[in-house]
Amino acid sequence: MRKNDPRARSMALFGNRLENTYLALGGFYGNVISADDLREEEPDNPEIKKLLAGYGKKTWIEWDQADEDLWRVWFEHLQHRGVTALRVFPRRNTEGDVLDLCGKVNEPLLDLMKRFFAAAKPYGIRFLLILMPEPHQTGYLSKDILRRWVVPRYTRSELAKLPAAQKRFVLDKRTVSLAQFFNDPDVWACQRQYLDALLAWVKNEPQIFALEIVNEQGWWNEQFHWDLEEAGAAWGSRIVEYVRARAPHIPIGLSHAGFGILGHEPLRWSREVPVDFYSPHLYASLGGERPGLDFGLVCDLVMNYSSAVKPAFMGEFGLVSNKINQGLSKLALRDALWFSILNGSPGLFQWPNATHYGFEYKKAREILEPLRLDQRERQRPMLGVDITHAAAALASNELYGNKSDPWKHARSKANGEAYMELLRCTHDALSRGIAFDFTLEPDAYTAAASPGKLHEFDASQSECPFFFSPGYQCKYTSFGEWEVIVAYFRNVAPVVAEGLHVRAQQPRPLQVAWQLPKRPRGSKSGPWHYRLTVYNLNNDEVQQCRVARESSVDFGNAATADYVFVFQR
Repeated sequence: MRKNDPRARSMALFGNRLENTYLALGGFYGNVISADDLREEEPDNPEIKKLLAGYGKKTWIEWDQADEDLWRVWFEHLQHRGVTALRVFPRRNTEGDVLDLCGKVNEPLLDLMKRFFAAAKPYGIRFLLILMPEPHQTGYLSKDILRRWVVPRYTRSELAKLPAAQKRFVLDKRTVSLAQFFNDPDVWACQRQYLDALLAWVKNEPQIFALEIVNEQGWWNEQFHWDLEEAGAAWGSRIVEYVRARAPHIPIGLSHAGFGILGHEPLRWSREVPVDFYSPHLYASLGGERPGLDFGLVCDLVMNYSSAVKPAFMGEFGLVSNKINQGLSKLALRDALWFSILNGSPGLFQWPNATHYGFEYKKAREILEPLRLDQRERQRPMLGVDITHAAAALASNELYGNKSDPWKHARSKANGEAYMELLRCTHDALSRGIAFDFTLEPDAYTAAASPGKLHEFDASQSECPFFFSPGYQCKYTSFGEWEVIVAYFRNVAPVVAEGLHVRAQQPRPLQVAWQLPKRPRGSKSGPWHYRLTVYNLNNDEVQQCRVARESSVDFGNAATADYVFVFQR
């Protein structure tokens, strides 16, 4: 594997900071506690009943409104479901009460954050911190926020000593427009001052395992800002370079709104902004799924595509309807989680809170953590699918104007030929068990294809082919020199629920056969054999045996479950 392969060491992206686990799982909106989840999932817990009694029927409880006993119960609840990390915004749950007060750190909010992080530590939960408040939440753009939240946080002596850049906002109340925000020298001077103070804490806080520039860059007030794309990317680059000089050991990424790859095109931003990872956000109905091509499949497409330049990590994921049956929601999360891991991502974040799905995280940790995949390189598959033309088509926004309807814009891209070829390509690969990378460098692979020509690739010629019954789909990845092979088999029965294209499961025959790699020529040891562990993700059954390089397993004629196969040499 070439050293510049963006996925070569991406499983180790958070390993040094997460310590006992290399998988960042959970995410949610870390600034709130889901009272509904606690009530629904632990209805007989007397301590929870007592703690929630004072909050009435509130669905969400803001972190600053909850006492530390409720924090503790919430963290324990998350820990039992396999959650290892939360994503925290630089604000309270109140608009304008943000961490950057025009060059001064909001000390009461920072103190809240420190206490919250400390309370999570005994439960093995760490944090991804978003550094910069969204522009419209700051005093740089709003006189009302300056009056209500910024000025009251300054003492008289501080106000008397303000440098000119801060004085412009705090005392003179002269704000900027969104277009000016990204290149105004006074804004940048204040932001540098804010970052200096904040990073003095961040770099020594072990509870922070990663940073994010700002939430969903280029998407504010439910609007794409195409006219500000270049300015926004340049601003993001300045932030990253400034942070890296002061906190070089903490990974930093950027995120985009929840349209997957149908909003801002990820590869352009990954090339232009020197982040350590790219963080797509993906929601059902926004990602381009359709009949027979379900939301889980779209997650595989999005993660594979987004990983072509930088390591990718799903920062938000979810079903937009709370009415969907929990079983279908759980399968959607399961797909997102395993497709993320097998595309080289060190975990998955979801949104909104729905911790009953979190037992999927617990299962994944039990399977993956003993393998220590962060200490092995993901092995590049032999096939690279060239997305150079698709990326150019998806990056083009000229037809949509600066004030386009974002939902219409995403639908237009989803119906375009470039996206449809990527979708069909992903479906074909999963249905035939073909391992491949979307790539901008097809010459770096043993074999190459275009998205529209994948059907011409003979799966039996793969270095590690799997053969399995129709009605199932397979994705697999190897780590090390074929030391570990992880394969995910999902039972696919497409359904439409609440207008969303998801998948259910139905009984069907399942036989799985494989031809694992031959021992390299010249090696002195005998034939390779593998220890196979098969995990039934529906009922938690585990079977283990020693298998030959070429063998098979038969699950009978009424298999309903999803399975993970782990081969260890």
